[in-house]
Amino acid sequence: MRNQFKPLLFALCGLSVAGCVSPTSEGESEVSTPAVITEDTPAVRARLKSELAVIVGRANVELGPGDFTTSSRITVLPPPSGPLEGRNPAMPQVFDLIVKNEHCYAVDHETGAEHHLVGLTCQPE
Repeated sequence: MRNQFKPLLFALCGLSVAGCVSPTSEGESEVSTPAVITEDTPAVRARLKSELAVIVGRANVELGPGDFTTSSRITVLPPPSGPLEGRNPAMPQVFDLIVKNEHCYAVDHETGAEHHLVGLTCQPE
């Protein structure tokens, strides 16, 4: 009786492994690679801040310290406290840059959600 379940077990294992690969329209699998922004100019920085502001749902964002041309991690600082607020418990929002299918994405470090960064060019880290 135990041998009757082996073919079923192997079939299920094969299906679970096959389900981990998501084919593209050309039949290739999507590979995401840690990435960096290719250049740091005022226009690129403004575009990056604009894209991240849309993602976090704010009009303006300030980026944390770091060089996004050498590191794939970007930090969006929390909004400043108002005049009537005491201590602000808000935490920075962290994103990891990836390149996938020649497009640049910001991946929310907490949720894993991928956001396409339109108009920005990334290269593998």
